Amino acid sequence: MGHIGPPQEGAGQDSANEELRSTQDDSTADCIIQFVNSTKSKIGYYWVNFDGKEQEYGQLEPGHRVAQHTFTTHPWRVRLLPSKAVVGEHVGPSVVFEALGEQTCKLSPLQVMTQPKAEWGEWRQRADAAGIAILAYDCVGDDAVRIACHVVGRMLEHSPPAVVARLVAHKARVGIIGCRQVTTDVPDHWYMKLSAGGRDIDATTRGLGGTQSCALTTCGEENLTMVDDRSYPSENILVHEFGHTVMNCGLSDSERREIEALYARARESGVYERGIYAMENADEYWAEGTQAWFDATIRTDVNSGVNSRDTLKRLDPGLAALMCRAYGDGPWRYPHDAPRPFSHKRKRAHGEVGSDGGESKASAPSVAVAAPGEVEMDRSRLAATAGAARPGAGLAGLCTPGAACGPASMVWLGPLASCVPTAAAYMPVSPSARISQSVDVGFEEGGSGAGCGASAMVGLASLLQLSGVYALLTRGMAGEQRAAIAVTKQS
Repeated sequence: MGHIGPPQEGAGQDSANEELRSTQDDSTADCIIQFVNSTKSKIGYYWVNFDGKEQEYGQLEPGHRVAQHTFTTHPWRVRLLPSKAVVGEHVGPSVVFEALGEQTCKLSPLQVMTQPKAEWGEWRQRADAAGIAILAYDCVGDDAVRIACHVVGRMLEHSPPAVVARLVAHKARVGIIGCRQVTTDVPDHWYMKLSAGGRDIDATTRGLGGTQSCALTTCGEENLTMVDDRSYPSENILVHEFGHTVMNCGLSDSERREIEALYARARESGVYERGIYAMENADEYWAEGTQAWFDATIRTDVNSGVNSRDTLKRLDPGLAALMCRAYGDGPWRYPHDAPRPFSHKRKRAHGEVGSDGGESKASAPSVAVAAPGEVEMDRSRLAATAGAARPGAGLAGLCTPGAACGPASMVWLGPLASCVPTAAAYMPVSPSARISQSVDVGFEEGGSGAGCGASAMVGLASLLQLSGVYALLTRGMAGEQRAAIAVTKQS
C-alpha cells in the first residue's frame, strides 16, 4: 500500500501516485513527519485525504522546517512552489523528510526529545471533569488543577450527553503548562521543538486547543490562578482553547458545517469588524463565541465587543443558538467564581514568556507557522478546518489547517535520549517498486556516556510506532551502536 521517496523518474510535475489515499484501520498509529526545505524555492506539503485529494497543510520557505503530526496510514506529498513539481511522497512511520529538489528527497530517522527537567516531577493525571482528564507536571500547583477541573465541569454541565460522549471517545484531555514552562514542554507538544523558521510557538502562545488527531487542550497555570498573568489577564484562555476542542471533537460533522455557514454569514453581517481575530476563520469565530457565551473575556479588540452571552444573543443569534445546543443555557458565567476580576492586558515586553518572563527553555527551535504580516499573536490559531472534521492529518491551524499534536502515549526513551544520529538514511525509491532495503543508522554516545544498545533500539521502535505496512528490525547489544532499519512495502 504505502511507499516512500520520490515519484517515478522522468514522470514530470504531475507524476504523483494517483492511487494514494488515506486509510484508517487497526494498524493506524500516530507518527510525526519533520519536513525540511533544503531547496532554493518555497515548498508546499499536502495531506492526501481519504478521497485521494491533496489538502494543503502548509508552505515552507527555504531553510525552514516544521514538524507535522499525522498517522502511519495517511500519505503526504511535497511539491516545489510555484511550479507544483513533485519532490516526493511518504506514508508510514515517523521520519525526517528533507526536500532537495524535483523528485529528490532524503529520509532519515526522527531525532528523539530530551528528558523533562527533574524539578518538574511527573507528567500525570491530576483530576477528572466529566470524563475529561486534567494533566500536569507535579510542579503545577493544586489550585490551578482545581480551577481547570471546575471550569471544564461548568462548561459541560448542561451540554447534551452526545457532546460529552464524543469528547470522551476522542480522549479529550486538558494539560496545564506550568508557570515556568513553555508550550512545547507538554509531552504531547514536544515535537514542535523540531521546527524552525516562521512564528515561535513558545514565545507567542500559552495554550493550544485540541483536534481529532490530538484532543489535548493546554492552558498556562498563571491564567488559571490569575496570579501574575502577564499574557492574558483580561480573559480565560482555557475557555477559548477548550472551545476549540468541543468544536473539533464534541460536535458532529453537520454541526461543524453549520459553524462554517454561520461564519460566512457573520463576515458579511457588519456585526464584526474586518480583520479582527474572531473573523480569522470559523474555528476562531467559534472559540471567541465560546468565551462570550461564558462571559470569559473583557476584551473588545478581538471580537468587536461581542464578549458576553447577552450581547451574542442580541447581535449574533444564529451562533448563540448553536452555543446553546453545544453547552446549554445554564446560569454559570466565568466571573461568578473566578479567582480574581479580569484586568486590562499589559503588553508583554519583547522576549517575555508567560508569568515569569523567561526565555523559551526549548532545546531546539519552536514550530514554524507562517503568519504573514504578523509580529506577535495574542492566541494560537487552531483552525482545524477540513483536517479536523475527520481523523485526517494533524494540526489544524496555527495559521494553516490542523493543530498538530504528539502522540498521547509518548514515553521517555531512556538511553536513546543521549544518542545522536550520525548517518542519515537516503532512500530514493520509486512508488511502483517493491521496497526491500536495509539502511544502517549510526549512533554515537553522548551526555554522560550512556550507550545506545539494545534497550535504546527497542525505544526507537516504540517511538516510530510502525504499522503493519512497515517492519522495523533492530539489532544491537550493549556496546554496539548500530541499528538496522528495514522498510518493506507490502502487497
